[in-house]
Parts: sequence; structure tokens; C-alpha cells
Amino acid sequence: MTNWILMVARDLQHMTMKAVVSALRQDIGNVRVWLVNQGSKGGLAQAADALYPDVVTTHHYPPLPSLAAAWNLGLSHLLEGDGGKVLVVNNDVELIPETYRLLVKDGGGFVTAVGVTPTPEKPFDATVGDLTKSRPHPDFSVFLVRKWVYEKVGPFDERYLIAYAEDADLHVRMHRAGVNAKCIDIPFLHHAAATINSLPVWEREKVERQADLNRALFKREYGCEVGSKEYYKLFEVKP
Repeated sequence: MTNWILMVARDLQHMTMKAVVSALRQDIGNVRVWLVNQGSKGGLAQAADALYPDVVTTHHYPPLPSLAAAWNLGLSHLLEGDGGKVLVVNNDVELIPETYRLLVKDGGGFVTAVGVTPTPEKPFDATVGDLTKSRPHPDFSVFLVRKWVYEKVGPFDERYLIAYAEDADLHVRMHRAGVNAKCIDIPFLHHAAATINSLPVWEREKVERQADLNRALFKREYGCEVGSKEYYKLFEVKP
């Protein structure tokens, strides 16, 4: 059985390669990476194809309209495999070797690790915490999703263009469908906002304008803003 990892990347070659290497070091064994290359220009496509041809399958596209579309593309294909689950990983993270195995062992339909952004005062600590406890705040930078959840809840909403709020939308829909989406204390190193910070000014402004439109779409759908008090009250209502 292949343990698939789905990763979407736009440039950031050096960071993406670190993410890929940490993915391939997962101690669950028989790991393969399905890399969606979103129109990268800096040599990422060639590097991924050349360095790991046996275990990294790279799919090249002009930039798809959204992160949601890229995730759906990979998930709709990979969840049809014999494993019935996929680990989805951002390209600005580095995983500890136990990540995939422990997320699978948890048994949840949608379970995530927890991102840690180190500082000079507080370096990254790879210690796994108490996995009998969980938080109802999934981290969509590293998440394991099972086929039954994707089929029950449906794909990410591709109306959220480029990237923002597609994760919050799915979280609300999972809750309403009775899926317990949770985060457990498996740390991963997160170079937060690395992709947007690497973009030229004009493209960053485009992303930020679309993020505002996505916020407005989410508010129209659910009557509140992502991260607000009203947002968290959505999860207090029993499905």
C-alpha cells in the first residue's frame, strides 16, 4: 500500500525540496509524493523531476485558479487508491519522521499536526506531546484526510480563488456533517507565509486583493468573518 503525500508548490525551490525530503523520510514506509507544480519559474519542476523520479510524481500546470482546485485535483485522484487516505502538506513545512504514522494511528477522519514557527528565543522542539488529547482547531498546513470524509463533506470550494478561507469553509462544512476535525500535538516546522513573502509586489497585492474577496464570500456564506467570535460559535452548534 502506497502512503501518498500531496504537496502543492509555487516556486520556493529550496524550501520545497526541504519539505519533499522530510516527506520522504517518514517512518511509516512506502511513501510517495504527488507534487502539483503551480507554474513555477525558478527550476523547481526540473529539480523535483531529476532528484527523486522514483518516489516523487510531479504534475506540471500553469497556475490553477486556486489552492482549493489544486488540492481537489490531487485528492480526487489519490483517494481512489488502496490506502483510502492522503497526507496533504504545504511546501513551506518540514515534518518530523513520525508525522504520517502517528496521524494514521490516531484513526480520525480529518486530523492534523500542529505548526511551530521557531524564533531565536524559542527554537523548534520536535517532541511529540500527549496524543490522547486534541484541539478542535485543525492546522491545514499538514492534514490527513480519509476518503470517507472527502466523500461525505465534498471537495474544497473552488469559488475561493488563489488562496484564503477555503480551509475555514471546509472546517465549517465538516462540523455540520458531523466530522470531528482535530489537531493533535505532533509538531512540524512551519516557515509561515513563506510563499506570499517570496512573491513580487504586484503579485502579492493580487493575492491580498483576492483574499479580501474570499473573506467577503465567506461572510456571505456564514454570516461572520474567519477567526471572529461569531466564527467559533458556529462550532458550538450541534450538527
